Amino acid sequence: MRALSHSVVVVLNNDGGGIFDFLAVAKVPDYQAWVRTPHGMGFAHAAAQFGLGYRRVADRADLGDALDRSAHDARPLVIECDVRGGDGVDRHRRLLRLLGE
Repeated sequence: MRALSHSVVVVLNNDGGGIFDFLAVAKVPDYQAWVRTPHGMGFAHAAAQFGLGYRRVADRADLGDALDRSAHDARPLVIECDVRGGDGVDRHRRLLRLLGE
């Protein structure tokens, strides 16, 4: 009997430019209008292009469920964590802590 192997890729989607939220420039007036570059895209099509499973999650419970389900599926999976919004930096840090548990 052959052992099944699978992989999971977790992608954080902040709708573009969110990396700059971690820098001091985020405190500059009109930062959102000048620096952020929202793209409105997701990763569903990218996963489908390569025949990968896909799941979009918005909170800790959804992420935990997606990770639990992936353990029983041999198909590679892309989990997209939606971290858009005003508290993106805090949400990002919470998701990283969750992944470390």
